Amino acid sequence: MAEHGELARSVILFNCGATKSLARFLRPNMTIYVIDSRRPFDLDNVYFDDNIRLFASHTEKGKFHIPTIEEIEITDSSYSGSSESDDDLDEVEAESVEEEMDEEIDRATSGESSDEDCYHAEEEVEIPRSSDTELETAAAAEHIAGSTEQSGTEGSSGRRKRVHDVTDSIERREIKRQKRMERRKRRADILWNYYENTWYAGSSAVLMLEIAHSIGRTNVEMMWSAVIGLSSQLAEYLISHSFYTATCFDRLRPFIRKFIPESTDATRGDDMLRLSID
Repeated sequence: MAEHGELARSVILFNCGATKSLARFLRPNMTIYVIDSRRPFDLDNVYFDDNIRLFASHTEKGKFHIPTIEEIEITDSSYSGSSESDDDLDEVEAESVEEEMDEEIDRATSGESSDEDCYHAEEEVEIPRSSDTELETAAAAEHIAGSTEQSGTEGSSGRRKRVHDVTDSIERREIKRQKRMERRKRRADILWNYYENTWYAGSSAVLMLEIAHSIGRTNVEMMWSAVIGLSSQLAEYLISHSFYTATCFDRLRPFIRKFIPESTDATRGDDMLRLSID
């Protein structure tokens, strides 16, 4: 497929390909048909149902338990991606708030030290003042002290608000992280339950016999191939004896009646096949 895939429009895989992802082999306008008895199907092959066609008996429908693509891909990846981007934004916002807090603390510290320097300078240098000047200076000092106290209160309130914002941001990130971990665990559990067991379905030759019968193209050679394929699975211990017997009676019985004469005295011909099941 890797060598001739560019030229092929239809590819038929017989007894291979069902349990491996074929998506990487797809080319534009290519359709891959897979007839394989190994189970379970690879989910990539299941979800690419427009370009990858998997053939299976209708009797297997209840055994697959195939998860939806929303459970495996869309819900987890898209929501997880948005959560990660949101986390990045929250982290940037938290860092900016922390930087602003550090700058505010630095400004407040430098402001206090400059005020102390001015105070000490005023103590060291004594300037004679008149009584009116002293009153004006006292009033101005009270105003400055009140303004400083008010700005200090506002600065403290702003810092508390920023600390609260940072805390909320951290809590949101933690909640999103926990939800993302829960989704990933749920996804892993779904995949584990799906891929936990492997088994073989009935022979691909039996399935091909049924497909040929649906379009009226069965013959004795196809019947013989189906019997050989199913018996080969039993001989190689790929299927149980009970499964072999059930398949013979449920799926091969109509063809046995068609190709095996009911009477032993019936005329033998090329379109008749005699089988006996012990």
